[in-house]
Amino acid sequence: ISTIIPTVNETPALIADHAYKILDSPNEEYVAKAYFENDHTSGKQTIEIQNKKGKLIWQIPYQGEMSTSYPRPSLAIFQWSSDSSQLYFYYAFSPDGGDRAFWWTGFDLQKIDIKTGEIQYVLPGKGFMSFAISPDGMQIAYTRQQDNPSIIYTRSLSTGVEKGDRSKAGKSVFK
Repeated sequence: ISTIIPTVNETPALIADHAYKILDSPNEEYVAKAYFENDHTSGKQTIEIQNKKGKLIWQIPYQGEMSTSYPRPSLAIFQWSSDSSQLYFYYAFSPDGGDRAFWWTGFDLQKIDIKTGEIQYVLPGKGFMSFAISPDGMQIAYTRQQDNPSIIYTRSLSTGVEKGDRSKAGKSVFK
């Protein structure tokens, strides 16, 4: 019987990262990681932005009180800007949260500037919305649950100029 004894020079096993979502930036300089401290029902939620070496650059905490009712809103990563200068994030309900989670992306879409750490609202509001950013990163299209009939809004992300069009309901606004 032979026994293998590890040598002092061996690399220890890596500890698993407990982020529930990890998203690399398009330029691969940064990584965003969404966490719950303990678990979905009781833990504080955060998003961490690290550089490619794993150094923490920014930490975005859950903004507000953790709801005691269910489903609870979750702090979620949406996407990076195409130039990796901003990370978009929002609040969502879990997939088992019923129709809201199926039809609506979430609420309170925000962005953080990677250089300054400044956080700005992009689409504020507690009403449910579905949203998509154009491939060139210049516009956002969204619709809100409270609009009946539905309206598809488009907004310039640089100027904030907005248009609403009921005729585009159910059609792609980005080609």
